[in-house]
Amino acid sequence: MDIKDSKVIAVKINDDYAFTFYDEEGNSYDKDHPLLVEGTKTALINVSFLSSFKYNPKYVPEDETVKIVLISRYYNTFDENFKSPVPSIDYTIETEDLLVADQLVLVLDGKQSFDEDCSVVDYLWTVEDWTNGSSCTNSTYTTSEVRIPLTSEGPFKVWLKVADNDGLTGESPEPVVIPKNSLYTPPMYIEVSGADSSFYVYVKNINGDGISDQPVTAALIDGNVSLSKWFGITDEYGKVEFNKNSGIGAIRLSSGKLAPQFYYFES
Repeated sequence: MDIKDSKVIAVKINDDYAFTFYDEEGNSYDKDHPLLVEGTKTALINVSFLSSFKYNPKYVPEDETVKIVLISRYYNTFDENFKSPVPSIDYTIETEDLLVADQLVLVLDGKQSFDEDCSVVDYLWTVEDWTNGSSCTNSTYTTSEVRIPLTSEGPFKVWLKVADNDGLTGESPEPVVIPKNSLYTPPMYIEVSGADSSFYVYVKNINGDGISDQPVTAALIDGNVSLSKWFGITDEYGKVEFNKNSGIGAIRLSSGKLAPQFYYFES
């Protein structure tokens, strides 16, 4: 408005007029009962998309610019365009060194999301894990960049909804799909413990859980050690027991592609 008092009689949104509108206290106004806005002051005006228009509800597609015009008796106008923000999803798979194992991490980046007339201020990620096939589990995150340690093989569907500082929102029309990959399961490692003539080999994940049905192979790399067996499968606790028959030396213990461990018999 300007420095003079104004009486708002209608609100135009795109091509439709809202002949009924409301102040912040819920009082209704129209052309016969205009809203007085004193000169140099501001007023909050609410419009219902469900009941304020001739054809209700009023529908504005998400990707359409919203043009708002206030009509007053004194021919003052307030004219501004509002456009929804546009989300952008980028992702990478990174590896983090956890010392005992490598952890694969899904990195989601929404910083390329944009808004033509203001700024993107809020992010809402929804990540669907479809590892179970017929059903999914959902996780949500609220920062522009998200790092998610991968503990299941997927596939995953990723959605992003963003909001600007005018309160308008934009959501990705389709999810970004991250294909299924068996490497996304929790990383595993080998742990060895023992005393005297016996030792135990454990295959665990990074949560410390023993993993059953994993092959473990023992191989002599130095000395003349003789074992009761040179191969085993982990039990329900993720454990295989090996026993020495005789000798001294070093044993290499391996399971698939996991980093090997070593055990030494010195007597």
